[in-house]
Amino acid sequence: MTRSRKMPSPFTPLSAVVEHFIQNRGLEGKLREHNLKNGWDEIVGEPISSHTRPDAIRFGTLHVLVDNSAWLQQLTFLKPELMRKIERYLGEGVVKDIALRLGR
Repeated sequence: MTRSRKMPSPFTPLSAVVEHFIQNRGLEGKLREHNLKNGWDEIVGEPISSHTRPDAIRFGTLHVLVDNSAWLQQLTFLKPELMRKIERYLGEGVVKDIALRLGR
C-alpha cells in the first residue's frame, strides 16, 4: 500500500498576498485606523461612543471628536481607561496619547 503525499501548493495564500501588499504600500497605520473606527462602539462602549467619534491617528496620537464640553471634561478623566481599552484592541504602542476636542 502506497501512501500519497500531499504536494506543496504552487499558489500563495491570498492572506499572505494581502499582508505583503499592505506592508509594501505602508498601509498598516491606515488599516489600524480603519479597524479602530469600525470597532469604536465595541472598544469604548455605548455611552461614550454615542458622544464621540475617532477622527485620526497621527504620530501615535488618537484624535477624538466629542460632541459637547461636558463629555469632553468627563473623557479627560477617563483617558487612562480609554488608553487601556484601545491597547487591548489595537495592541500596545499603536496609540500613545489621546487628544480630545469639540466637534462632530
